[in-house]
Amino acid sequence: MNTIIIDVRSKREFSEATYPGAVNVPSSDFDIQRFERFRDNHIALLCNSGSRAEKVQKKLLNAGFKSVSLLEIHMDHLSTATETVDTRWTVDRQFRLVMGVFIGVGILMNLFVNVEVSIVLLSVLFCGLTYSSITDTCYLKQLIAAMPWNEQPTCTPNTARSGSALLAQ
Repeated sequence: MNTIIIDVRSKREFSEATYPGAVNVPSSDFDIQRFERFRDNHIALLCNSGSRAEKVQKKLLNAGFKSVSLLEIHMDHLSTATETVDTRWTVDRQFRLVMGVFIGVGILMNLFVNVEVSIVLLSVLFCGLTYSSITDTCYLKQLIAAMPWNEQPTCTPNTARSGSALLAQ
């Protein structure tokens, strides 16, 4: 039985980097028909942290797929475990910078401009981060990833690990 690695992240995330040989089937537009061609194979699912892959795994198992597992190491860990020669900031790092700047602006507005406006800004940040953590999607991060300086040349990530070594037991 062959193992097929399916990356369930968005097309944008997939285009940034993925596991070599992985197929992209985004969980955001889940359709069981898109997985049918892999039914006779072992399916190993991959995403950033494992939460989207776990949701897709449950759906596939409920639909009668027999051999579906999660990769033990997901992209969050894989990208930090591999060497990189690209000196550009990652989208995650850019996101943290933007959030820090927004919070700093909110604090400065509170001190020097208008307390009400700063409370609105900080409330929007609070609600956005809370929504992002609950839904495991972040529109600000997707916006940052779509910026022209984040366009990636077509390449494969630096990794020599075998797919079977990353499969969760």
